[in-house]
Amino acid sequence: MYFGLDVGCRAPEAPAATAEDAGDSCELTNVQNQGGGWRINPDSTVAGFYLNEGASLALGSQVECWFANGMHEKLVLQGSDGNLVLYQYFSPLTWGASTSGKSASVANFQTDGNFVVRTSAGTALWATGTHTYHDAVLVLQADGNLVIYASPSATSTALWSTGTSVPALG
Repeated sequence: MYFGLDVGCRAPEAPAATAEDAGDSCELTNVQNQGGGWRINPDSTVAGFYLNEGASLALGSQVECWFANGMHEKLVLQGSDGNLVLYQYFSPLTWGASTSGKSASVANFQTDGNFVVRTSAGTALWATGTHTYHDAVLVLQADGNLVIYASPSATSTALWSTGTSVPALG
């Protein structure tokens, strides 16, 4: 089950958008082509916030979420060094794509389901390797994990993750 929400705000008109649902909140800053919403568990609790394929983060862009269970996390393509990083503020777990200092300019969640960090010339620096999944979603989960699922459905298969979940919150 999922609740779709077009969080709107296609830049350059408005660089930030906020989505809220019963104690859970996410702010998207300079995220292009975002559509997404709340991924809902079968028991109707919030599993996380998802971005649809086509979402793009330029340098300095971020998605930051606060969940009712206490999790606070941020996915950012850092403007200072070009590293794609998932920060967790509930636990010391942090994940990075190791693209620091490699001239990264954009992170694209492509329409084939692959999440790729590229240079301005289009050279891939890092990728999840999840291409060929045309309905995939990128989910910042309430348990602290960043996951690509084959579809927004709560029963969908996980294709890739950062492995940063906090079991006590899952």
